[in-house]
Amino acid sequence: GRKSKVLNDEDGQEISTEIKSRKEFTNKAVDRLTKISQKMIDDEAKDAFGNDDHNGEKSQGHRRNKKTITDLSEETGRLTWEEAEKVLAENSHYGISKVRELRHVAFPYHQITSIPKSLEFIANAQVGKFRRQVAGIVMAVGEISAVKALRVIDDQNVFHFDATIEQIVFRPKKDVQYETVVTMISPRLITSSLFGQITVTTALNDAAKAVLKGVTLTTGDTILVKYTNSTVKRSICVLQGTLMRLVKRGGGGDFSKTPKKAKKLDKDDGEEKIEKKEEEEMETEVKMEVDDDYEVKEKKAKKKKKEKRVSSDEDSD
Repeated sequence: GRKSKVLNDEDGQEISTEIKSRKEFTNKAVDRLTKISQKMIDDEAKDAFGNDDHNGEKSQGHRRNKKTITDLSEETGRLTWEEAEKVLAENSHYGISKVRELRHVAFPYHQITSIPKSLEFIANAQVGKFRRQVAGIVMAVGEISAVKALRVIDDQNVFHFDATIEQIVFRPKKDVQYETVVTMISPRLITSSLFGQITVTTALNDAAKAVLKGVTLTTGDTILVKYTNSTVKRSICVLQGTLMRLVKRGGGGDFSKTPKKAKKLDKDDGEEKIEKKEEEEMETEVKMEVDDDYEVKEKKAKKKKKEKRVSSDEDSD
C-alpha cells in the first residue's frame, strides 16, 4: 500500500505559515474589494441621492425625490406619490398609512454601479401587490435611503446591504365601506376597482338586486362596498365585500354618439312607399336565394330536357 508521509516540525511550520499567509491574502482581497465597491457606491449615490457639502447643505446633483416615482406611474396608470399622499390625507381612517420598511437586498457584483436604479425598480415592482412584510398592499413608493453599509461574504457571488424604503400601504378594515368603480359585470359577480389599482369583487345575489331596485349597473358606475374578507394568491390581493348602494352613475361608454339607424328614409315617404320598398326588397332577396340554390337549378334543367323529349316524340308521330 501507499506509505504515509510523516511531517517533521519544520514541514508543519511551513504548512501552517502558508495557510496563514493564504488567509491573510484572502482577507486583504476582501477588504480591498469592499473598499472599491463602497467607493463606487458612494460615487453613484452622490448623483442619485445627493451629498452633504462642507457647509452642511445638501448638494443639488440628481437627488431622487418623491416626484421621481411619476415616471413609472404615468406609464402604468398607477398612483403617483403625490396622489397617494392626497388619498392618505383624505382616507387615513380607512386603513391607509405611511410605512418605512428596512429591506435587506443582495445584488450580484455586475450591478454594483447601478444600485439606486435597481433599488427603485425592485421597490416599484411591488406597487399594487400585497407584501407580508408590511401586512398590506403597497400603493406608492416614496424616498429610498442611500446605501452605506455594504457586506461581502466569502464563497458568495453577491454583496449584501440594507435600504430603507418609504411606502404608502393600504390595510383594509373589516366592516368599513369603500367607494369603488365598476369595471366588469357578470350574471353573478360585480368586479370593481378601489383607488384605481385594487380589485374588489361583490356577489350579485338577491340582496344586491334588492339594493339596486331594478337598476342595471354599467362599467364606470360608483358603488359603495362593505369590506368583509380578502384573498391573497402569489402577492395578488383581491377584496370581497357586500354591495350597500349605488353612489352615482358613471360614463360606461360613449353616449355622445347617436346609434346608427338600420335604414334612413325620406320624411315625405308615406306608408305605401315604405311597404312597396319592403316588398321589392323581399322579392329581390327571394330571387337571389332561388338563383343561388343549386337544387332548384338542377330541377329546372331536368324539366327542360323532359319537355324537349316530349316535343321530339310528338314530331316523330
